[in-house]
Formats: sequence, C-alpha cells, structure tokens
Amino acid sequence: MLRVVVELDSRGLLRGYEASGHAGFAQRGRDIVCAAATSLLRAVAGELSAHEELACRGSAGEAQLAIQVGEAPAHRVEWVRGVTDTLRRGLDDLSREYPRSIDVETVEYRPPAAGASAASVETVMMGGV
Repeated sequence: MLRVVVELDSRGLLRGYEASGHAGFAQRGRDIVCAAATSLLRAVAGELSAHEELACRGSAGEAQLAIQVGEAPAHRVEWVRGVTDTLRRGLDDLSREYPRSIDVETVEYRPPAAGASAASVETVMMGGV
C-alpha cells in the first residue's frame, strides 16, 4: 500500500509530505495509482520549489518521496493554500477511488530536529514512489 502523510501547519498550509511504499494496484511500472500519486506529488514539489522564499527541501529514494516546505511569507499564504488544497483534493480522490492501494493521513506539522538536512527538491523531482 502507498502511504502518504501530509503535514499542515496551524493555518492549514502545507509544510511537508512523505510518501512511501507501492500502491500494489498493478505490476510495478504499470500501476496507475502510483503513477497518479507520483505525478501529483512531483508537480506540487516542482511548483513550491520554484519560489525560493519557501525554502523547500526534499528527499527521494526507492519507494519514498518527501518534501519539507518553509513557512510561507505573508504574500504567499493564499497561493500556498491553493497548492495545499489541490494536493489534498487529489490525494483524497485517489484514496476514495482506490482505498486498498493508497492511505492518506493528515497530521500537524512538527519542525525537524536541529541540524537535520535534506537534499534539494531537484532530487525529489527525479524520484518517485
């Protein structure tokens, strides 16, 4: 099962996500649920990372994709809210259509430990779940 944990701050804005596993809907490389989720997650990562003031960091590996998003400055709050809503709606739709293949959980954002580091978002854009 593909598991996606979406982190939101107290304003309901995206602060990060982590996706791991495989949907198991079809063979690897032919799985429409994995393809849909990966496309959505990568598009969101690409859009957010295009704005340096959001200080995005990401990581990607075998069956894993994650991004952390810095706090949105005042002039970007509503824009980030729109990106957040798009991600949540897309993931929720997939979860409703394929409940045995994808599990989505929304949690309260918790800042990373001091000194933690992650790869650039470009690394995330090259990976997939």
